[in-house]
Amino acid sequence: MDKDPLGCSGYGIWFLWLLANIIGMGVGWSLGWRLSFAVPGNLAIWVIGIVAGLSLGFFQMLVLRSLIGTSIWWLLASMIGWAVGFFLGAQAASFFGFTEFVFGGAIGAGVGLALGIAQWSVLRGKMSSVGWWIPASVVAWAASLIVYLPGANAVGLLYGGVSGGISGLTLLALWLGIFRKTNN
Repeated sequence: MDKDPLGCSGYGIWFLWLLANIIGMGVGWSLGWRLSFAVPGNLAIWVIGIVAGLSLGFFQMLVLRSLIGTSIWWLLASMIGWAVGFFLGAQAASFFGFTEFVFGGAIGAGVGLALGIAQWSVLRGKMSSVGWWIPASVVAWAASLIVYLPGANAVGLLYGGVSGGISGLTLLALWLGIFRKTNN
């Protein structure tokens, strides 16, 4: 059986990556929204981004630890990237008066760009061929948040899990494609 880029036999690591994204975003999105009600105005946007980024980064870090170690840098990059991207995406979407799909897509693109840059800064010293991580993150998060659904209840938990699954699958498909190209 071929070894994948993280050094694991088989493709179990890829299933764990997808699961980490689903659980991380499900928990982070729902909890972030719940906690956001305790703070005023624009601070709420930061709370959602920080909590979502920490949760996502933590679960991703569990999967990536064989590659990057139990890296506080991955956790910090995920938290900062999600928080900055969510804030800037929400501000841009509001400023331009975007609604519905464009609103969610703009927020997702903001998250993807900031998160992609932050996570790339950790990955670049650990793996080869990671330049694609930034544009892939933009596409993955824009696609996953295009149907924007705030929520601190079970629907929010489900929405977060689905958005994490979509972004995880998108990054996974690109990652596997690049892995196959570099090994052929």
